[in-house]
Amino acid sequence: MKGIEKRTSVVCVNDNFKDASENPFRISELVLPVLGNRYTIRDISETNYGIGVLLEEIKNREYYFENINQKREPIFGISRFEKTKE
Repeated sequence: MKGIEKRTSVVCVNDNFKDASENPFRISELVLPVLGNRYTIRDISETNYGIGVLLEEIKNREYYFENINQKREPIFGISRFEKTKE
């Protein structure tokens, strides 16, 4: 998504989350973005599944991800957000 970097303001456009067997957590364990709410990007990561972001307003605990052999906070796919028009 063009123009997305740390501290960019975004709005959630997709809050339909489902559990995935490859994830070390269940969706019910996470604090999740809510459709229509505004957030600020805290960090951006490139993964095998695409670009993911962490949000200033949402903090989740770290989980161990076997596919990358490390603990980290779950990220949200960038496609779930649109840059806010300011």
